[in-house]
Amino acid sequence: MARGSASGNQAVSGEASCFAYTPVSYNAVTSACEKGDQWHWALALLSEMWEANLEPDDISYSAGISACEKGGQWQRALSLLSEMWEAKLVPNAMSCSAGILACDRSGQGQRAIWLLKDLQAQFQSWGQRVRGR
Repeated sequence: MARGSASGNQAVSGEASCFAYTPVSYNAVTSACEKGDQWHWALALLSEMWEANLEPDDISYSAGISACEKGGQWQRALSLLSEMWEAKLVPNAMSCSAGILACDRSGQGQRAIWLLKDLQAQFQSWGQRVRGR
């Protein structure tokens, strides 16, 4: 897709589009990719959000992680979880479950256990920081 005007609209196939590309619209399409077992498109949309200066939120990442889980892409699912923490976003139950399932369903049971323990530690650390404010 070609980049559109500075207002965030894009042109598709050279034609003007009235569709506003916002985080909400990206999230909707990413979720559709997840439901349609199109993990590669979900990842492409996350990358495109960054290119368009639209920061993915927890919903964006959760849809991407779920898409990777369904596509058997455990390494990419873990990478997205890591990106979430780096972006100071707290993974929700859906993204954590999808990351663990991605590992388990791909025969990476030990990584699933490691991820669960790591997430517990991350949440404890985050909780302590929140309470310390």
